[in-house]
Amino acid sequence: MPRESRVPPGMPIDIVANAGGNKFRAYDKNTGETLWEVALDAGTSGPPITYMFEGRQFIVVAIGDPTHSPELIAFSLPEEDSD
Repeated sequence: MPRESRVPPGMPIDIVANAGGNKFRAYDKNTGETLWEVALDAGTSGPPITYMFEGRQFIVVAIGDPTHSPELIAFSLPEEDSD
């Protein structure tokens, strides 16, 4: 495999880009239950990242496939009530 490629020679490109399908899900780490899911315009193309900004958590995931240009999609977790 060439160093500049993450796709092994001969692997269909659609398998790589859409390995997880066109849905992005959040799971309960203790039970494995799906807590949330959203349909995306294309499959994920990498693992999600998470960060905090001004006390709020955000999650970003890259998507893309042969028919959809790569892009980053950001989600925020609901704000907690301060009451």
